Amino acid sequence: MQTDHLKNRWMRLFASYGEAALIQNAFDDLAKRYAQKHRYYHTLRHVNTCLMLLDEVGGLVSDLFSTETAIWFHDVIYDPLRHDNEAMSAAYAKHFLKSIKIPDHEIAKIERLILLTKHPSDPLREDEKYLIDIDLSILGAETALYDQYEKWIRQEYVLVSDEVFRKGRGEVLRAFLVQEYIYHTDYFRQKLEKRARENLERALRKL
Repeated sequence: MQTDHLKNRWMRLFASYGEAALIQNAFDDLAKRYAQKHRYYHTLRHVNTCLMLLDEVGGLVSDLFSTETAIWFHDVIYDPLRHDNEAMSAAYAKHFLKSIKIPDHEIAKIERLILLTKHPSDPLREDEKYLIDIDLSILGAETALYDQYEKWIRQEYVLVSDEVFRKGRGEVLRAFLVQEYIYHTDYFRQKLEKRARENLERALRKL
């Protein structure tokens, strides 16, 4: 995908912090990571979708800077065979944010937001709930896109046998379905909850 509009957005987000060259180099490294060959879903396309949804609900989010920053970084480190991707992504974000002198209390908030994208999680504040719902929006996508998402996930786990994948993926899908609600905010429940459950149930039948 074209990244110019994303780079421009990134540059605007951090325009008042640090030198432009430093900010641009950080984007280039981030974009390179999201373009790694083993990624099919966890790419800049996903980040872009999340950013568009943030724009959609922006008036309902109290700290747009922290929430947007968390979106940019939440999957920057991604290895399907590891279980600490969110912690590693939070550490990566912290290193960059410290380098451009973002206040420690703001960094701590961003770190927490990133860590909450390890599903399932228990967001407490409204901004946290919106971030998690944005990240999980793919579950309520139109049928064709959701089915493509499942294919992307399988491609990311190409090193895992079919038997092991079916077992693990089944556990993930069922974990969402047993919750009273998949989405934490009224906005996303009304918009995506019903279709998300239909998608998850169909995916389970196909495993």
